Amino acid sequence: ARSPEEYRQVLHSGLEEVEHLIRLVEDLLLFSRSAAALGPPQARVELEALALEALEAGARRAQGTGVTVRAEALEPAAVVGDAGALRRALGNLVDNAIKYTPAGGKVELSLLAGEGQARIGVRDTGIGIDPTDAARIFDPFVRLDAARSRDAGGAGLGLALVRAIVDAHGGAIAVDSAPGAGSRFTISLPLAPPA
Repeated sequence: ARSPEEYRQVLHSGLEEVEHLIRLVEDLLLFSRSAAALGPPQARVELEALALEALEAGARRAQGTGVTVRAEALEPAAVVGDAGALRRALGNLVDNAIKYTPAGGKVELSLLAGEGQARIGVRDTGIGIDPTDAARIFDPFVRLDAARSRDAGGAGLGLALVRAIVDAHGGAIAVDSAPGAGSRFTISLPLAPPA
């Protein structure tokens, strides 16, 4: 016999695990068919709206972790692409930043436009990445030793999926990081022609 509160806690924990498994399956499916499923991007996507959604979702996810999620700078910018896939890519970057940033740290999101490119930045004050590992983090199922030592979960698909989505949109992703000094991920995408 358990109290109603204990039942609520068990149910809540079970739902969190189900949501985690659903996201993992969705990531696997999207990754496995990313090139074919995305195809050539065709719709105009306002990135500022996606960035604001990512900020809101990130702030909810960071509740209780001691990590602050905020906007560094957001400029209007539009690209031609798949809004759902770009939302997933940005969400994965923000989730990773929160996951690997200790309490008291911060995650900042930026969106800048210029020289024919939209640049989305996700910067954190987290554990950072050794420069020798920077190229490997975009490979499927790669989790670095520093990541495995934390109870962060994940299958090592998030950044591989981000790269596949960015590549399908004719863009590029880069990381600037050092151990203990945080990381900055930057997605560059070609701007859409003026409407």
